[in-house]
Amino acid sequence: MTTNKDRALEACRLLSERDLDTMFAAFAEDGTWTMPYLPDRFAFAGERDKTAMRELLDGFLGGFEHFEFHVEQAVADGDTVAILGKSYGIGPRSAIYRNTYHLFFTYRDGVLLKVRELFDPYQVEAYVAQVEAQAA
Repeated sequence: MTTNKDRALEACRLLSERDLDTMFAAFAEDGTWTMPYLPDRFAFAGERDKTAMRELLDGFLGGFEHFEFHVEQAVADGDTVAILGKSYGIGPRSAIYRNTYHLFFTYRDGVLLKVRELFDPYQVEAYVAQVEAQAA
């Protein structure tokens, strides 16, 4: 029997492979993805529906020549799965991206309903600045 922990680990594998079609096929139509930061200070902050989050990830991940997401720990409690992970990517003109993540997946009847994603926003800003500086 597939558990919610199995489903969350599979979502992370699909993210690492940038197989967003398959990843979002397992996401509820009324699902949300939240990055709980101040929107006036971080462009990617806020809650997004399935379509908006797919567009954001297409744009962000699409710029990478290479991207990996590694799960370091996964803990399940009922409908919630907590993931501790790390990413590494090589973007345009060899810009390097690294970050650590805490992801909280919430399932409803085996379907992904909510993702709450916590990471270091300064690492994202440093990567974007690196890409922009190299383009200049």
